[in-house]
Formats: sequence, C-alpha cells, structure tokens
Amino acid sequence: MQRDKRLLPRISVLIALPLAFVSLIPSLLLGYYLYDRQQSTRDVAEDNRKAIERADDAIEQIRALTVAVSAALQGRDEGLADAVSQQCRENEVQDAIIVSVLRTTGTNPEVELPPEVRQDFRDAIVALEPKGEEPCPLRPGIEP
Repeated sequence: MQRDKRLLPRISVLIALPLAFVSLIPSLLLGYYLYDRQQSTRDVAEDNRKAIERADDAIEQIRALTVAVSAALQGRDEGLADAVSQQCRENEVQDAIIVSVLRTTGTNPEVELPPEVRQDFRDAIVALEPKGEEPCPLRPGIEP
C-alpha cells in the first residue's frame, strides 16, 4: 500500500504530462493559426480600406478633370460657333455689296453692256443671293 501511494503520483505524472502536451501543443498551434488568420484578415481589410480611399481620390480627380475638359470643350465649341457665325455675317455683307454693285451697273441705262455681260451679272446675282438661302447660323440662345 505504501508503495502504491508513492507510485500513484509518479504514474499520474507520467500519464498526465504527455497527455497535457499532446492536447496542449495542437491547441496552441490551432490558436496561433486562428490568431494569424484573424490578423491576416485585419491586414487585408485595412489594405482594402486604403485601396478604396485611393480609388475614391482617383475618382474625384477624374471628376474634376472631366469638368475641366468639358468646360474647355464647351468654350471651344462656343468660340467656333461665334467664328462661324461672324464669318457668315461678313460673307453676307460682302455678297450684299457685290449684288448691289452688280444690280446698279447692270440696270444703269447709261452703262452700255453687251447682253451676255448683263446675263452674267444676273447669274452672279442669283449665285450670290439664291432663293431659299439659309440664314447665317447663330449661337443657341441668340436671337437674330
């Protein structure tokens, strides 16, 4: 009996310690794996947040660029429309002056012109001022 009392703690230690290590080591490894996985998930989430912030900044820059380019294009279009309208008006004034000179010269009885030249004057007048000629284009919002 005495001997059993002394052997019992030794046997307990011999069984308990390996059993504890057998169960503790996988538990520690599993715990470390889960901790590392959670930490990796946090790192990925933080990386994703930073990427989203950078994407948001890029989107804002693109929006600002789009607005600037749109304004520049609109200004260019308005400038072109003004130039076309101005050129058309100047051409119409020039046509009106030439037609006036042709009519005055062609209908003046004091000026003796051959019939072919008078016909050429009439053809030139018709060419410069055709029937149904479209008026000069105006910029939107401008009344003639």
